[in-house]
Amino acid sequence: MIGENSKVVIVTDDGTGTGEAIAERFVEAAARVLVIGRRETPLAALAKQYPAQLSYLVADLTRAE
Repeated sequence: MIGENSKVVIVTDDGTGTGEAIAERFVEAAARVLVIGRRETPLAALAKQYPAQLSYLVADLTRAE
């Protein structure tokens, strides 16, 4: 459960490059992170590194469906 003082961050820039770096910085700052991107492989690899703090969702935010 997330406490009232917990930080929750949503990163919508995939799990590579800039998105990966941003997600890692927030994990280091003790935030819970959700990373959203189109490719599951890099997202799953990132989540495997931080299983207690990072989750992912495969989605293309440029599409309404």
